[in-house]
This record gives sequence, structure tokens and C-alpha cells, in this order.
Amino acid sequence: MLAFSVFVLLASGCISTPPGPTPGPAPTEVATATPTPTATPTDLEVSVRDVVASGNPDRADELLGLGTDAIPVYLELLGENDTFGRWCALYALSNVAYDSDAAERREITDELVPLFTQDPASVRMMAGAVATELGDKRGIPVLIGCLNETARFRDSEPPAPICYYANDFLARFTGVDFDYSCNYDSYDARAAAGWQGWWEAFGAQLEWDEGAKTFGVPDG
Repeated sequence: MLAFSVFVLLASGCISTPPGPTPGPAPTEVATATPTPTATPTDLEVSVRDVVASGNPDRADELLGLGTDAIPVYLELLGENDTFGRWCALYALSNVAYDSDAAERREITDELVPLFTQDPASVRMMAGAVATELGDKRGIPVLIGCLNETARFRDSEPPAPICYYANDFLARFTGVDFDYSCNYDSYDARAAAGWQGWWEAFGAQLEWDEGAKTFGVPDG
């Protein structure tokens, strides 16, 4: 209020201003750059990225104890060009994301789609498996496409070819069995063709049964 009162008296002429030098131009103000705030990583993110930075698959189980709160960090890893980081994210999601609600699952599987066509095949197959496990049938043709991949599935225990795991996921989440078999030298082209024909015939009709955790064709 003091500053306001003085301003009023000066304006009304009740107080005369003392003589002084002729005012010159106001000094130019130099703008001070505002520092860009730096996001502080959360404890969860630090924990996840510490495992990824280690490059040690034996530490991947540490991620499972972080629960669903770490899912946003896993989704970030999926978009980064780091094969081991993606593998860790997919491994964790396959173990914790099944408890998510339908909207969260859809968000996760949408982030998996870009991996469906990328190398290496281990990551591609794992992305298809996680999508299928979460009730998104877009993962099924990815698994079918991996039935001819005879290289070892990355860091798999027990060690087995990618094609073996692809068929295992297909049979587990569809209840269909074409007696497929494969090894590191060959794969079952006949059974692979059977899977492809089944998908072309029934893929559009498949629906996810949340109780049974499988895909099937509805009656009628």
C-alpha cells in the first residue's frame, strides 16, 4: 500500500519530484536462459536399467519382483534399439502383465506390434508370444511365422530352438495341435502349413476366453 500511496500523490501534484539528470534510454535487459528441468529417474527405472546395463540374463528374474509398477519402463525399453533391453522387457511383461486390465493390456500389445517384423527372431517370437498371452490375436501369425526359425531361442532354459517355443505357445493358447516338431537342423513344414491353414480359416473368428486363457471359435 505504501508504494501505491506515493504513486497517487505524485500523480496529483501534491509532491514535487526533485530535479535530476535527463533520463536516458532504459538499459537493455539481457534475457537469462532458463535451464531445462531434468527428469529424475524413479527407483524402479534405476533398478530396471541396472539389470539391462549388466547384460546378464541371470539377473532378469530381479525384474519380476518390481511388479506391474515397472510396466511403463518396460514399454520404454521396447521402443529403444537395444536387443537385450527388449528381451528383458518382454520377459518381465510375460510374467507380470497378465494381471492388467483390458485397457492396459491393449496399450501393452500396441507397443509390441512394431517388434512383430523386426530381427532378431528371438525378440520377434517373444513379442508375438506376449501379445498372444495377453489375449491379442495379432500375435498368433507372428508365432506361426517363427515355426521355420531353427536357431536357439535366446537365453532359453531349457535350451531349444525358436520354432519349438513358437509351437508351444501356439498350442498352449489355442488348444490346437498339429503334432509339430523341430530341431536345430530342420522344422516340420507340413505341420507349419497346417497352422497357417488353420489361421486363414479361423483367425478372423477367434475370440479370447479370459477364464480359460485360450483363443477359440465361438459356438454358432
